Amino acid sequence: MTTDFDVLFPAHPALPEVERRARIPAGFVAGGVAAGIKASGRPDIALIVASGGPAAAAAVFTPNTFAAAPVRLSRANLAASSGWARAVVSTSGS
Repeated sequence: MTTDFDVLFPAHPALPEVERRARIPAGFVAGGVAAGIKASGRPDIALIVASGGPAAAAAVFTPNTFAAAPVRLSRANLAASSGWARAVVSTSGS
């Protein structure tokens, strides 16, 4: 069963319209593409880069003992960099 949240929870009439456009802070560049992860064909992978050099980074990881390889690799990379990153790759599932 699918749920349409716009129907269940319509925007309050007193709220202003929301501009649906990404806003990137100064010193960062970003891009996204459809890599075929989503069946819909919509953009599903993004790259965000700190253009001025490494920036402070933090993450929240699964507490699962049997975490997937990308989670283990990300934990190790963040620890090795002492919490600094030049770029972040983000994917979106189905």
